[in-house]
Amino acid sequence: DLVHDQAFNVGRDEDVVQVRDIAAAVAERFGAPISIADGAGSDARDYRVSFLKASRMLPAFRPTWTMAEGIVELAEDMAAYGFDAEALERRHVRLQQIQRQQAEGRLDDLLRRH
Repeated sequence: DLVHDQAFNVGRDEDVVQVRDIAAAVAERFGAPISIADGAGSDARDYRVSFLKASRMLPAFRPTWTMAEGIVELAEDMAAYGFDAEALERRHVRLQQIQRQQAEGRLDDLLRRH
């Protein structure tokens, strides 16, 4: 009842990092290269998040799951289900999906009309 119908940011201050930090940690775990697009500048937006509401309303709750543990779990689950980079691209890269479906005759040029 205390938290019903409310939104909370739940996390640990030490795990609030930039996307490039997450990418570096994932790349290290998987042994994959990362690249930053040419001309990409720093992001001027502020992604600071406050967990104050959760800590105020649920003072005994302390998140313990870390970003590093999440990456390990993700890697283990991906291995268990045979999900690798090729499967990721084949299933989830939109352009490759469209090209494959066009080659299979499932999509036609009607998509290009406005």
